[in-house]
Amino acid sequence: MNLRFDHFISLDEFEKIQEENAEYKAEYNNGEILLSSNSSRNHNKIIRKIMQGIGGFFDNTKCEYYNEQIEVIFKNNNEVYKYKPDIFVICDDFEEEGESIVGVPKIIFEVVSENYEHYDYFIKLRTYEKFKVPEYNIVNQYGNIIQYILKDDKFTVNTSFHKDEIYKSAIFPDLTIDLKYVF
Repeated sequence: MNLRFDHFISLDEFEKIQEENAEYKAEYNNGEILLSSNSSRNHNKIIRKIMQGIGGFFDNTKCEYYNEQIEVIFKNNNEVYKYKPDIFVICDDFEEEGESIVGVPKIIFEVVSENYEHYDYFIKLRTYEKFKVPEYNIVNQYGNIIQYILKDDKFTVNTSFHKDEIYKSAIFPDLTIDLKYVF
């Protein structure tokens, strides 16, 4: 389900819509809402395998990794975005707002779903760039990852990884994931 509204939605309206549509993943894009239906088994498998690949890498550090069950709030004086990235790594520079995290993750992985490609490739990419996420990985379910890094406040493609290669984080160079176990 892709539910879009043709007018600005306030945060209060968003919270109500989110409660009424709890079976959907709801994200707030500074006045716009995207409700998406449940993801596929393959989408979930890829998320699980990437998280297994991250494993204990962040044990005994000031960083934690989470999945889409946790909302990340990006905000400045004029804008608010509430996203649920498929996987993200946040370190000690964040605040809590209920169960949500207010801050900028160090790494984000978004596994692209066919019906929502535009959202990950364009809308979220621009938002993550605006709020200076250091590394953004767009994961194609067919076995590719495009890694964007922030350079001079703009995203640039750092590299891409294919299903038979080893993913290597640009931000945490010792973080590697063997993609043959992911795809």
